[in-house]
Amino acid sequence: MTSDRSRVAPDRGVGAFVPAVVLMLSSLVVLIVAATAPPTDGRPVAAVFGPGLTLAETIARVGPTGATIVRTGGLDNIVIVQSDDPALVQHLRAAGAWLIVDPRAVAACLRVGET
Repeated sequence: MTSDRSRVAPDRGVGAFVPAVVLMLSSLVVLIVAATAPPTDGRPVAAVFGPGLTLAETIARVGPTGATIVRTGGLDNIVIVQSDDPALVQHLRAAGAWLIVDPRAVAACLRVGET
């Protein structure tokens, strides 16, 4: 007579970890999206334009949006801008911005010592 306690669980291999890995990755994506979401309350946002643009070209693209450039980023295609216009994100996208995020999320890309 065999006791249920003496049975060993079958080895399910790597497949046993798939649900945990999927949960971990989806949680990471949600955290990244939440952490980088641009503020919508008039605070500054970081606008990242296509690579290869000069700073002058980046500034020229921001001009028609009506936003004020607060500072520049560590790369010529990154600027920190601010506007009270609730449609700022849409204007920046129309001007060619590839990514618009909370500037705290890209703080490592900012030039040190500039204001």
